[in-house]
Amino acid sequence: MPYIPETVATTELSEKLAHYLGSPRRGKVRDTYQLPGYDGILLPVASDRVSIFDFVLGSLIPDKGAVLTALTIMWLTVARILKDTPHHLLAFGRGIDEY
Repeated sequence: MPYIPETVATTELSEKLAHYLGSPRRGKVRDTYQLPGYDGILLPVASDRVSIFDFVLGSLIPDKGAVLTALTIMWLTVARILKDTPHHLLAFGRGIDEY
């Protein structure tokens, strides 16, 4: 597991999610939560953390996680529409409320 400086390890969002979903598995720039009651369904959350190789910097880039998530949703949606390609995205936006 990479070392994540305490100054960027948690945010208000990560604390709220941990309260409801339990402790995440932390990567360099994403936290992954297991959804209670849904075996095998994970909630990846892109953070605003910045990494260089295996080192996480002690500062954040505002909205970086939102941009990474939006790009992922856009490309997976395009892949499904154009090529009917299966992928791991089950829901996004308000669609995750079901879970």
